[in-house]
Amino acid sequence: MKPGSKTMDDHNRTEILVIDDEAYIRDSVKAFLEDYGYHVNEAKNGRDALLFFEKKSRM
Repeated sequence: MKPGSKTMDDHNRTEILVIDDEAYIRDSVKAFLEDYGYHVNEAKNGRDALLFFEKKSRM
C-alpha cells in the first residue's frame, strides 16, 4: 500500500499507540504511520500508555 492509495480511507478510523522511550523513534514511527492515514498517539513508557488508556476509557 502506498500513501494516497484508495485503502487509506479505511485507516482514518484506526488509532495506534506508539510506545517507546526514545522520542526520535516515536516521532519516526508516528510520521510513517500518519503518512498512511493512521491516527497515532504516543507514550514514552508503559505507565504513560496505561494512563492513556485509562483517560480514553473515561471518555
